[in-house]
Amino acid sequence: MYICVCNAVSDNQIKIAVENGCSTYQQLCESYHVGNICGQCIPEAKALIKQTLLELNEYQFTNLENTMKDIITKYFRTHHLPWSESVADDDVITKSPFNEDDIVVVNIKLDGENFSGYPSGYTHARSVDSVNHESRDYVKRYWQERAHNLPAGWRICGENMFAKHSIHYTNLKSYLYVFSIWDENNNCLSWEDTLEWCNLLDLIPVQTIYTGVYDEQKIKDAFKPYKDEHEGYVVRTAGSFEYKYAFKNIAKCVRKNHVQTDSHWMHQQIIPNLLETKDV
Repeated sequence: MYICVCNAVSDNQIKIAVENGCSTYQQLCESYHVGNICGQCIPEAKALIKQTLLELNEYQFTNLENTMKDIITKYFRTHHLPWSESVADDDVITKSPFNEDDIVVVNIKLDGENFSGYPSGYTHARSVDSVNHESRDYVKRYWQERAHNLPAGWRICGENMFAKHSIHYTNLKSYLYVFSIWDENNNCLSWEDTLEWCNLLDLIPVQTIYTGVYDEQKIKDAFKPYKDEHEGYVVRTAGSFEYKYAFKNIAKCVRKNHVQTDSHWMHQQIIPNLLETKDV
């Protein structure tokens, strides 16, 4: 429903603005120009700001106890495999941590933003104190609809795929793709258990392109059909492992020339990726 008809500003836009830190009519007017033409919507806009702030404060208060039970954990920096083609100055290249008799799973590495979600509904990007950003709103709400089904002390980690970074996706199954789930002891679930929990939580896992004994050439060959449309791939141990040993159980390869712009995606205009169209 439009609150400001003159500027086509809806009630949902105002609510999202308040959730992202807008707490006064003046701030709302600066961002959306609400009421700056005929002024008839100003009382309703002010009332909606007040109502949303009250609801937000109530949610934060009632959710505080549950949030305190979350084990907030920053996602570690995944090391690059020796043959990774695109390595930044602050990246770490490691000798392959896998042995020839290890059973591994190779998943597509999507060009998104790191995401962690907790049973309370709390979410963050790689940094645990991530600032609000328009590109994070959709996935945050999406996770909060499912968060209550995750056991206490657990967390899910994945890719927030809402906004285009370097690759523009046009056929996504979801804006949230899960690549790992961690229990209350900070152990990463096996990939088999991860898939089972994704099914229970109605979440989409990242695509697997190879499962089997670790074989460098077979892994490289498995990625060839996807090289032009994806950032790279991640190799992980098929079984469970502890957080402190993650560097021995996960490594990635990023293809050459994956980044096509000099400016960071967060400083550009947001271009949403597209979800796949389903036949009715």
